[in-house]
Amino acid sequence: MQRFQAEKETIETVFIGGGTPSTVAPQLYEEIFDLLNPYLVKNAEITSEANPNSATKEWLEGMYTLGVNRISFGTQTFDKEKLKILNRAHTPQMSSDAVHNASAVGFKNISLI
Repeated sequence: MQRFQAEKETIETVFIGGGTPSTVAPQLYEEIFDLLNPYLVKNAEITSEANPNSATKEWLEGMYTLGVNRISFGTQTFDKEKLKILNRAHTPQMSSDAVHNASAVGFKNISLI
């Protein structure tokens, strides 16, 4: 954090994205969170992108435990044919299940992109 001249309790938002964060086990994010936590303001927004097909309930629970409080699913569409055209690996049902699982885990901020 010295490189960025960050001071304690000054970071308001964290975004984990680009690629597919939901294919990385939450345990592998622990070191990053250990480093970031002293720099986060109370109630910082911590967002992770996720694909509906790889964001299992266990993954969501792990990320929530780490402090992620907003999840953004790369749903694209709920139209099966459009998903095929876009070469997406999930189904409309997987998107729906992912949202329900995130809510059940405790996420209050859920977005679909």
